[in-house]
Amino acid sequence: MALPDSAEYWQDVKGGFIIPNGFRHAKGVDCGHNHNIETEYFKDVDCHACKKIINKNRPANLLDGDAPEFYYYSKTSAKKMRKAKKEREEFNNENGICECGSDWKIRFNKIKKQHFLGCSNYPICKKTKSIPK
Repeated sequence: MALPDSAEYWQDVKGGFIIPNGFRHAKGVDCGHNHNIETEYFKDVDCHACKKIINKNRPANLLDGDAPEFYYYSKTSAKKMRKAKKEREEFNNENGICECGSDWKIRFNKIKKQHFLGCSNYPICKKTKSIPK
């Protein structure tokens, strides 16, 4: 059986062909597959049928490039990541950044039993500073 170039098929154990559901499809493109995962980002499209349609007539809703790293996470995960990013930016606004351009990390000195700021690029950068009170 000849298979079209525009579709992805996997051969199952019995020799038949199945269409996988794990591919990312272009949002708003009707390729004939089950769209369980859709993306608005052009480079994230895995479906060959969607890519073929996009090459002929690209929809206006597709964005260039790859999706941000939290795009495919659940809403709660994405919310936690945005909160952590905001907290890190606030921390950097208060304490500045290291001379090498990396963020500061709070570290603990076991001998003196106190916290200090160390460069997150350690061991390449070994700069430290005391925590302002």
